Amino acid sequence: MTGMTPAMGMFPNVACFRRPSRNIGLGIRRAGVEAADEILATPGLDTVIIGPGDLALSLGVPMGSEEHWTAVDRVLTSAAAHGVSTGAFCFTLPDVERYLTAGARLILAGGDLNWTMGGAMAEWHSILALRPAAEPLGTH
Repeated sequence: MTGMTPAMGMFPNVACFRRPSRNIGLGIRRAGVEAADEILATPGLDTVIIGPGDLALSLGVPMGSEEHWTAVDRVLTSAAAHGVSTGAFCFTLPDVERYLTAGARLILAGGDLNWTMGGAMAEWHSILALRPAAEPLGTH
């Protein structure tokens, strides 16, 4: 996959895949990690996409824990060994960086809740900036 551009955002660069997709593996869970080599050796499998929340839940560990990243790395390593493109849902910039560094080429970044909360917090901070500095909150 050398020279392939990561696909990001809502309009991914379809050139990141060498051939038209025929089969996409979604929802890697504990059993998928344990059988990664067998699953990812499936003829015609083009892409595996990691759902980190679902994976962590199935493993019974917190998302981002050492055990979680060990499972993610096992899937990514197996996918690379079998020539299968990889992707992941990412909720933070460090997650995006980690998956890209590991070779993922399809990044599904953010989520409705994160974007809604981020927008609400930005609006709240803009409103707070309008009040006089000496005026404590809740005085009126």
